[in-house]
Amino acid sequence: MLEEIFRFVNVRPVQKASENDLLRNFASYSATQKSPFHAKIEQLKGPDARSQASQLASERLDQNEQTSHLTIIQRAARGASHENSVSKAIQEAEYVLGQDLSLFLQSERAQFLKDMAWDRLYAHTLVPEKHPEDREFVYDGVRAIHLLELLATQDYHDKPLSAGELALVRAIIPSTVIPKISTLDKSLENHYSKQILHELNKTFEQFDALNRAIDEITKIEEAHKKQSRLINITNDKLNSGRTKSQDIEGFQVTRDNHQLTMHAPWTFDFTDQTYVSSSTQELLLRLNISRGVYFEDIKEIMEREKYQVASNYINSFPIVELNYVWNAEKFQKLLENVPVVNNAFLQVTESPDPGSASARGIQPLGVGDLLVVKQELDHYCTGEIAHIENVLQSEYKKRIHSRVSEHEETIITESEDLEENEKDLQSTERFELQKESSNTLENLTKIDAGVSVTASYGAVKMTAHADYATSQTSTESNQSASSFAREITDKSVQRVMHRAREVRTRRTLERIEETNEHGFQPNNSSNVVGIYRWVDKYYKAKLINYGRRLMLEFIIPEPAAFYLYVDSNKTIPGVKNSKPVPPNIGGRPLAPYHIDKYNYMDLISQYNVQDAEPYPTEFIYISASAAESTDKDANINIVKMYENKLTLPDDYRCIDVFGYKVVNGYNGTYLDCLVAGVNLSSGSGTFSEVQGTVPFTVIANCLGFNLSLVARCRISAKKHEEWQLKAYAAIMKAYKDALDDYNAQIDASQIQAGIQIQGRNPDLNRKIEREELRKGALRLLTNDFAQTRVGGVWRLNEEFSSLSTGTFAFPEIQINEALVEGKIIQFFEQAFEWDNITYRFYPYFWGDKKRWMDIFPLTDTDPLFTDFLRAGAARVVIPVQLAYTETVLHYMATNEIWNGGNPPTIDDPLYISIIEEIKRDHGVDVSDIPVCSKDSETPCLVKEWNIKLPTTLVYLQKDSELPDCKSNQAVE
Repeated sequence: MLEEIFRFVNVRPVQKASENDLLRNFASYSATQKSPFHAKIEQLKGPDARSQASQLASERLDQNEQTSHLTIIQRAARGASHENSVSKAIQEAEYVLGQDLSLFLQSERAQFLKDMAWDRLYAHTLVPEKHPEDREFVYDGVRAIHLLELLATQDYHDKPLSAGELALVRAIIPSTVIPKISTLDKSLENHYSKQILHELNKTFEQFDALNRAIDEITKIEEAHKKQSRLINITNDKLNSGRTKSQDIEGFQVTRDNHQLTMHAPWTFDFTDQTYVSSSTQELLLRLNISRGVYFEDIKEIMEREKYQVASNYINSFPIVELNYVWNAEKFQKLLENVPVVNNAFLQVTESPDPGSASARGIQPLGVGDLLVVKQELDHYCTGEIAHIENVLQSEYKKRIHSRVSEHEETIITESEDLEENEKDLQSTERFELQKESSNTLENLTKIDAGVSVTASYGAVKMTAHADYATSQTSTESNQSASSFAREITDKSVQRVMHRAREVRTRRTLERIEETNEHGFQPNNSSNVVGIYRWVDKYYKAKLINYGRRLMLEFIIPEPAAFYLYVDSNKTIPGVKNSKPVPPNIGGRPLAPYHIDKYNYMDLISQYNVQDAEPYPTEFIYISASAAESTDKDANINIVKMYENKLTLPDDYRCIDVFGYKVVNGYNGTYLDCLVAGVNLSSGSGTFSEVQGTVPFTVIANCLGFNLSLVARCRISAKKHEEWQLKAYAAIMKAYKDALDDYNAQIDASQIQAGIQIQGRNPDLNRKIEREELRKGALRLLTNDFAQTRVGGVWRLNEEFSSLSTGTFAFPEIQINEALVEGKIIQFFEQAFEWDNITYRFYPYFWGDKKRWMDIFPLTDTDPLFTDFLRAGAARVVIPVQLAYTETVLHYMATNEIWNGGNPPTIDDPLYISIIEEIKRDHGVDVSDIPVCSKDSETPCLVKEWNIKLPTTLVYLQKDSELPDCKSNQAVE
């Protein structure tokens, strides 16, 4: 059975077609003149020239012209093509035309028919999907005109073009008829690409609105800072009878049960509309931000919203769209402002630059014979010595390899609650005797003399009288009483003590012990000598010629890159985890300064970080107060001085202080508060990251005052950096643990798998090589399918995504998309002889230098596959199917897939020569290949020989004799 070893081509430069062949086999409008439609197309300029030309061509084909008039010249050409000489052919043509051939060719009628035929052929070339049923009729008209013009220049005794030769005549289309593809051609942006840009613009508008709102809020904050930081609250305002919220000097104060609550002067109020635009007000309402919220909190909410907007947009589309917007200015501004976590950045490349293959410098390699080497396995033979193992007589040799991996983590959790109740019950009884004595002596003498008057509404009556009386009273009493009292005192003391000590215990002991033991049984009778030999393969090779082909050549960088990537990330039986991706921000390796309060939660969730420190509180508020009582008896103000301080936590810095004051006094009352050199009453001055303690001094001329201060403090840069370092260490540790766990599972799965067959079937290796090389060649040829015209429609950045999720979450085919993609796939799969590509791998040092250390050690039991894995580049020569030669050349010049029939030939001397040289060959059965000769058909056998291929297999020789250098022993 013949198996293929490799292919190669005997390529030579394309031979220039002779003038005679050009005249007979290729038709052109004129070497010096242009048709009316051609002249009109050449006047088109600018990025939309290609689309405008297509529009003009479509309109030209829609014109109601009498194309049936071409029938008469087609009849004349067919009649002439059946004659044996030019003179007879001319006579036949003149008979059909009804006039002299020379006069006809010079007539306005002939010029009209020629312009109509060629202009419509140009139009069909620009829009081949338009009225394709008329294209061959017009093409035949062009061929007929070409034959008649050729007859007028030939010698009478020459042989005219036969009917078969006339059918093979190719029309040459001037390259200026098809305007070049422009990278700025906006008409080529289909709905898909427009949607991407629309989403980018929409996202950037939200992003820009948030930035503007933050700027406006910052301006309001600065304006508030210029006002007095120390707000004066007078008694008359407090006692004005308003019991609910009231505004004092522009700041909201709430009195509830005589308790004052005052909003900070850096809180937002919707009354500050002089600084706030309508769009910002709408944004504040959408984010549920009301009055009384600190400016810093507002900006914090908006910054977090910015991160979410950018992150949601970037993570919403696949890599191909990321490539499309990567260089957009708005997209780069998003990345500059927001450190987004996205692994897709690791694979971002430059967006493809549209243009035809020819415009990008891809040209046919030439024309040559496709030579394929097929092989037939003959035998295996032992090669050179690989290793010699020696054991002396009575010696025992043993090798033990042991690997132990232990991991232990201990965390203790302890919680203690102690509750102590103490009760003291006391009871006291008392008996008391009380005695009371009292003596009373009373003498009473009464004398009553005088006048008695009785009056009524009538006359007054008056009478006189005189009375005398005396009495004496004496009283003595003795009282005794006893009382009994019992006093009970219940004393209860309850002490609750809670002692909490939390040390979580998580003890994980992982012990992996792998022992490999290799020994030799002792043999006391003689020494032990084991000779290991390399095994070589021997093949019988046959070189087969498959005939002449158009060849394309590509140099593909690192052809095994994708295979190695998939192989390193593939799912391995017994391995549940996937290989973790290194942490990155915007495609760059994660650094401590990348971590902030917005993205660290994404990183923690991505790598399942345990016991991560939360983001520290960025702002805290420290308060202090001062008061002097009012001296009610004083009749003048008294100068008072008071000193105190605000004590700040070690990791925070004071950035602002505000407060309010209540002062009582007579005329000339004042109170100034100086904090770290800043007079709060004036509102001027700044606090520059004051740390430790913030002293303040009160100087007042009053009867009494009450002062309350609040310091706003921000976390120090040092503390923030410490948090970043800790977060970075925790993330990287989690990543390393995940990677170690992944590698450990791989090792364990390999141990459990036991003995495995190394390598892969060589036929499968060849298939992998060809598929990867095919993918690379197609990407270079098509510019990664950046622009492809098929069926009259331009497709940009083709993804081949016709399979989508349907209504019921099942994979379903998008019919229209699949039909278009099917045309592209069919063309590229059928136009090239992918099974007959020839390739050669170049060494690793032609690849990325950063990957040398990884690529150089790669190996496989298949030596050819080892070359593939270690290749820094590969040279690939691809033969084109004979029937697709012109279609491929047309695609290379126009980026257009011709949709049937023979395409016109682009006016390129190379293309014309290629088409002229290549002839269709008829092959024979490869199972019975004849020896090549001048008259043999293809494929045919060129040569046979034996080849030797080294392998990585090792064979233990039966005896201890050294091999004879002059002989070769076959492996049984």
